[in-house]
Amino acid sequence: MSSPVAVPEHRATLWKALLVAEFNVCYWTLLARRETKIEMAVKGVSALSPAVAAWTIWAHSPVILTILSMAVPVGTWFHSITNDRLKRIASLVGSWKQIAIEYDLLWQFDSDLASPETWKRFEEATKLQAKTDETGLPVIDKLREKAFTQMMKNRGY
Repeated sequence: MSSPVAVPEHRATLWKALLVAEFNVCYWTLLARRETKIEMAVKGVSALSPAVAAWTIWAHSPVILTILSMAVPVGTWFHSITNDRLKRIASLVGSWKQIAIEYDLLWQFDSDLASPETWKRFEEATKLQAKTDETGLPVIDKLREKAFTQMMKNRGY
């Protein structure tokens, strides 16, 4: 009876994939929080303008009324863009969490990916990773640094 030979590259490959997945979970979660705050602000501006009770207040300051009246259509347009983007980002968070969980389970079960079964599971997770579509979404260096710090903290470093 011979045991399967552990391939060192498999262990390193799994570890790198796990870290990439965890980093992406952190990054897209931080970006989702940011986009949610922006969306809330836009909704707030849109909600202020048509308030009937506020017309008497705005009558004393026509400049504010004019600015707010111009901001509403822009806010509505911006909301439609951020809402779609927020949905895509939330989907990415879910996908990356699923990938990270799979890699973490593989790491705990067989970190060398020595068995054909675990290698197949790794390949499936890698294919899922390849299907994530991040095109057109912002890459913000400050959030990337924060995500890296958060990932390292989660890992105990």
